[in-house]
Amino acid sequence: MESVALRYASSLFELAQEERKIERYEADLALVKNIICSDEEVSSFFMHFNVDKKAKKETIDKAFGNSISVYVLNFIKLLIDKNRMGSLSEIIQAYHSLTNDYLGIKEGMLYSSMPIAEQEIKKLEHVLSTKMNKKIVLTPKIDESLIGGIKVVIGNHVIDGTVKNKMSLLKNELLRK
Repeated sequence: MESVALRYASSLFELAQEERKIERYEADLALVKNIICSDEEVSSFFMHFNVDKKAKKETIDKAFGNSISVYVLNFIKLLIDKNRMGSLSEIIQAYHSLTNDYLGIKEGMLYSSMPIAEQEIKKLEHVLSTKMNKKIVLTPKIDESLIGGIKVVIGNHVIDGTVKNKMSLLKNELLRK
């Protein structure tokens, strides 16, 4: 993670802790990211050096006004003043990581060959949360290269229950004897 992004995110996170609004700021930043970072034209407007900073700030006020916290709004304006809007996505990701660490949340990927029902994902998250002593949040992803089974990746931890992996283990076991 870029140190500039982490510095800015840490500053906002400290303020969020003081205000007891960590999750509120997280939601506000997610809204900002969805509007600014996901649209190339909007993003380039805020990063372009020929666009007046005052115009950028007025646009931020009009776009977000009362829909986000005053501190998050002012934080975005600070990024405009410091010409750091190019790092906005990384700053938001760093804040998200700090929030997850603080709340004891670990995110992971759940790979499967077919869609998995939401209630099955919740059951798996519960089992893994109990086992890992952290709240686990899984993002499902279809991997058509899998024959069957599932694979869970949480950080450096991999739980591979795929048919492909089981076949590979069986092959290695047979070759060893």
